[in-house]
Amino acid sequence: MRRIRYQDPYNSHKVWEVSHLKGGFYLKQYISGRQWSRGRRVTKRFLEMIGVLSMPIVSINEH
Repeated sequence: MRRIRYQDPYNSHKVWEVSHLKGGFYLKQYISGRQWSRGRRVTKRFLEMIGVLSMPIVSINEH
């Protein structure tokens, strides 16, 4: 599984984590290093619509 973390340009305390799953993506939100919600299964189109994929990349983890 590949996880990419994106830094939110509007809030320096917020990081979005996108995990690549078979057939889709899983989106998690971290605020001040703590996971904010359970996470959500999303499509690439949704990620592009909310602008996550255009944010600067913080880290990439491959498992």
